[in-house]
Amino acid sequence: SASVMMSFGLIFFTLADVQVQPNFQILGVVLISGALCADAAIGNVQEKQMKAYKASNIEVVIKIFI
Repeated sequence: SASVMMSFGLIFFTLADVQVQPNFQILGVVLISGALCADAAIGNVQEKQMKAYKASNIEVVIKIFI
């Protein structure tokens, strides 16, 4: 449900950008969409790492960002 809400936010953000600024750039939408996909995937990656290495939440978060 969080990814659905984020998708609606992206749609509204894109529509507002078109109406407010006529110099619409698709690169911004691509970057935001990429961030949305990465955000959706990171939870699954962390869960897989926790199960594989029997690690705590803090250990997994630290290892992903290092």
